[in-house]
Amino acid sequence: MNSSVFAGRAFLRGKKYLLPLFFLLVFCSLSLTDSTSSPVWAAGKDDSTLFFEGHDWMGKKNPEKAVPLFEELLGQFPQSKIRDLTHFWLGRAYLETNQVEKSKNALSQIQKEFPGSPLIPKLEKLIVSREAGIVGKKRPEEKAAKGAPPPIKEGSAEKAPPPEKPSPLAPVSRPAEGFLLVIPQVAELRVEPPSDEKRGYPGDEIEFPLIITNRGNGEDSFTLDSTFPIEFRPLFFAEDGGRSKEEIQATPPLQPDQSYRARLRVHLPTHLTDNQSKTFEIKIASRFDRNSFQWVRKTITATAPLLHGEYHSDRDRAKPGEEVRYTIFLGNNGGAEAKEVKVRYNYHPSLVFLSASPQPEKVESSGRAIYWNLSGIKSKENQKIEVVFKVGDETPAGQQILNRGLFVASVGGEVPFLSPPVSVTQVSSVRVEGSKEELRVVSGDHVYLPFTLTNLGNGPDNFSLKGEGVVSGLTLYYDRNQDGLFQSAEPTILETPLLGTRENFPILVGVKVPVGRDGEKLEIRLDAQSKRDGKTLSSAARPLLLSLPMVVVQTQLQSRDNLPGGVISYQSTVTNTGSGLAKNVVVTEMIPPELEFVHADPEPTEGEGKKWVWKMNDLGPQQKRTFSISLRIRKGLPAGTVVQKQTLIRYQDLHGNGYPLP
Repeated sequence: MNSSVFAGRAFLRGKKYLLPLFFLLVFCSLSLTDSTSSPVWAAGKDDSTLFFEGHDWMGKKNPEKAVPLFEELLGQFPQSKIRDLTHFWLGRAYLETNQVEKSKNALSQIQKEFPGSPLIPKLEKLIVSREAGIVGKKRPEEKAAKGAPPPIKEGSAEKAPPPEKPSPLAPVSRPAEGFLLVIPQVAELRVEPPSDEKRGYPGDEIEFPLIITNRGNGEDSFTLDSTFPIEFRPLFFAEDGGRSKEEIQATPPLQPDQSYRARLRVHLPTHLTDNQSKTFEIKIASRFDRNSFQWVRKTITATAPLLHGEYHSDRDRAKPGEEVRYTIFLGNNGGAEAKEVKVRYNYHPSLVFLSASPQPEKVESSGRAIYWNLSGIKSKENQKIEVVFKVGDETPAGQQILNRGLFVASVGGEVPFLSPPVSVTQVSSVRVEGSKEELRVVSGDHVYLPFTLTNLGNGPDNFSLKGEGVVSGLTLYYDRNQDGLFQSAEPTILETPLLGTRENFPILVGVKVPVGRDGEKLEIRLDAQSKRDGKTLSSAARPLLLSLPMVVVQTQLQSRDNLPGGVISYQSTVTNTGSGLAKNVVVTEMIPPELEFVHADPEPTEGEGKKWVWKMNDLGPQQKRTFSISLRIRKGLPAGTVVQKQTLIRYQDLHGNGYPLP
């Protein structure tokens, strides 16, 4: 009689997860006449079939046949929903076959693929127990080997008892059959409301209600956290009907479908402005499975005063002794009343305080400050303040008067303000401009540098002029045709004519470049001073760079025989290391009496006896000329005689200035 095997799979489904639960229910019908019948399985095996076959072999204490089935499942079904269970039972099968290292590898796979699985600690415990058992098992086996009776020798009179025959009526042993159900714990939660918005006055506290429900299939508790900054002073507490001040960081343990009510209390910072909204999030996470959590969004919107001001003056120009009236309108455009508004008004030193409305709380003459304390400004209303000053009698012309202050309510921070400017008539101002590009010059050059003077004052003015930068040789000219070039008909000047507002005046500064050194910098400056207001000054400068020749000589020995009668040879290299052209270069070799001239290449331009001269017309910047010279040491010189040769050099620049300078 044949037997039939039925395999079933069931899945628990949730809103955010799919958990496989596997049931095996095997019904076996035993034939009364055929005890060797075997189960009949379907030809195609899926992952659950392989799993339950392997699990059956484990139940029959035959892990060797379970191992390949579990390995085949993992190899053929990489996306199987029962990979965690398969790794677990494969690890157990490895332990039963004394393959501890492979069991550890199976544990590593569970930790890697399913880091929160409850099967991890169970397999770890089995591995530790098996390793401890292997060590402890060796010792009793060694003792048993020592106390065992010696083996029976062949031909001995003693014979082993014959094996017992099974009773013909004994029942045939069959493996236990039934079903296996593995249900792991799953964490899930629900938080209500998922989003929320509250409005509040800066400085007040608001609360957000939370209802946390355990939607998992086991007991769990949930941690509470938020992204509110520390300035909001977030505090979670239980909703117990009263105003509890005891902070909580997690819910108590909750059974499945059990709910917990909590509240989040936050403090609104006083710097929040009207209708300013900030959104933060609250994270509620399972303690059983840290990967199970929910974010809920909380928005706070401030209802606060929004102060603004309008500032007016009855004039924008004033003469010394005249009165100036300032008016301030403080308005509240916010959605809440501005409470305890304080106003501080700092006035200019050139003003003298006369009166104010409403009456100020305090006037500080030394600190030039006026204070008001206003009881409040309701939403969409305003407050008017008037202040009257007199311009000081000694206020200089051109003075610009600005008054500053601030107002602040109980919330919202300080709001600074600035009054409209009031200018004292007839302001003097001047600007001198010139090119800032560096100009290369040679000593003795006559150069003319263009500058432009502009009257920036608000009335006619004229200005005295002065050139600076060299000891002598500096002259100012009126550039009549404004071309930046000097013509002989252009006159010298020491001051400008009367110039209107924003009128320009072109000037040429003539300079004779003094003698200097290559690379030396000069700064030619033009200063202008208002003749109406001597404190009004301006200046501009043009840099000059001397570009001059600088010729040097370097001597290098080529060969020497310093014995009396010997010949020494050397090279003299003449180099123009300057940035200007060297003209009429003359190199003179002064030969001491101890030496005699033998030969030179090139030949000297002139010379006789102890003085030999080479002349060159031009030597450009960084150019070199080399001379090879041979001299003989006179015979009969006593030992220790010191012989020293001298080289002299002279040259000129483009203007005939001789060098080296004295």
